[in-house]
Amino acid sequence: MYERFTDSAKKVMLLANNEAQRFNRESIGTEHALLALLKVNHGVAATILKEFDVDTSKVCRKLEDSMECGPDLVTMGKLPLTPEMKAAMQLAMDEARGLKHRIIGTQHLLLGLLRAHEGVPSPIDSLGIMLEPTRGRVHELGEVAEQLAFPYCTPGDHVRFAIKAIWEALPEETRDTDEVEQELRELTEQAWQDFLQWTKGSR
Repeated sequence: MYERFTDSAKKVMLLANNEAQRFNRESIGTEHALLALLKVNHGVAATILKEFDVDTSKVCRKLEDSMECGPDLVTMGKLPLTPEMKAAMQLAMDEARGLKHRIIGTQHLLLGLLRAHEGVPSPIDSLGIMLEPTRGRVHELGEVAEQLAFPYCTPGDHVRFAIKAIWEALPEETRDTDEVEQELRELTEQAWQDFLQWTKGSR
């Protein structure tokens, strides 16, 4: 199911599985996916939430306080999705198709969750953001991304591809040193911030 997901989106779904287990639930609900999305602090969705001044730590605490644990310990590894979460995933894929993206990123998951609960009271209301402005920002980022060398990829993927190319160009004996790792981490952050500034200037 997750073959077309970005690394960040895959991490969100893996963490959502862990969150469902933590609350002794036998399936992954939208509340678990939302909690995971808030805790993965990289990816396009994290950037958009930051731009919209969402206090992710505060929303996480509020969401966790509202969630009840199941009565029995859940020991299953990979959990199924609830019908509601399946619908949100389908909506996320629809959003990606609408933007002509071949891959599913965290921004599409965010849109899917917003659409799944549009007009219905739900935990996602705690984000304090609306569907249309969020979709608009995703669309803006997507439009810029399509102008670059890797069409149909999210902005974060372009940065990742560039950093990977730099890392692969290094001699093998120097790739795994602490100094190189720190330098690449700083380069990744700077490249991402520069890219965001560019997208804002292109509006």
